[in-house]
Order: sequence, then C-alpha cells, then structure tokens
Amino acid sequence: MATERQIASLTANSDSRDMNADEHERSAFNAAFRELGLEWHWTKETYGDLRSVADERERIRHYLESEQPQLLTSYDADFLVDAIHSAKARCHMAMRFVSDDDARVARRPLTCSTGAGP
Repeated sequence: MATERQIASLTANSDSRDMNADEHERSAFNAAFRELGLEWHWTKETYGDLRSVADERERIRHYLESEQPQLLTSYDADFLVDAIHSAKARCHMAMRFVSDDDARVARRPLTCSTGAGP
C-alpha cells in the first residue's frame, strides 16, 4: 500500500508534468501567432484562464470573440480557428525536436518552420 509521502510525490510529479505540458502548449500557440503575423502573446495567466474551455478549437474561438472581435469583421471565424490550430500543430511538432535543455529555446523565440529562433 502506498504511503502518504509516496502519494504526495506521485501527485507532485503529475502536477509538474501537467504544468510542463501546459507551458509547451502555450509556447506552441505563441510561436503559431508569430508565424501568422499576429501580435498576440498568451501569458501564463491568459492561457490559464483559457484552459477553462476544454476544446482547443473552441478555446481559440473564445479568445477571438472576447479579445480580438475586430478580426471577425474581416475574417471568417472558422478560417481563423483553422489557421491558428494548424500553425499551432506545426509549432508543437517542431518544438518536440528541440531539446528542453537547449539554451536557444530560453533566449530566442521559436519559429515553426525550422524549430530555431531567428
């Protein structure tokens, strides 16, 4: 049977992995925004608030409707959601090939096409 200490350790490790995954996702979104020429940056706080919307596409739509409604007068919401979601997926994949301990990641923004900063 697991001790309280073992359970606490497992919970802490799980929380740490969740935070790392969230940070990785947030970084991929921010890289996607740069790739698309959008001058957006989701802070930890912003992304934390948006995480209350479970579906990723709906999360993007919610942000568009609440924070960038002016874009919806010129662009179809589905088009924007698809473009952002696709770019985020490319960025997420590119980031998987960059080592976590690579100092470039900490100093330079990721570009999705090469996986390296400018």
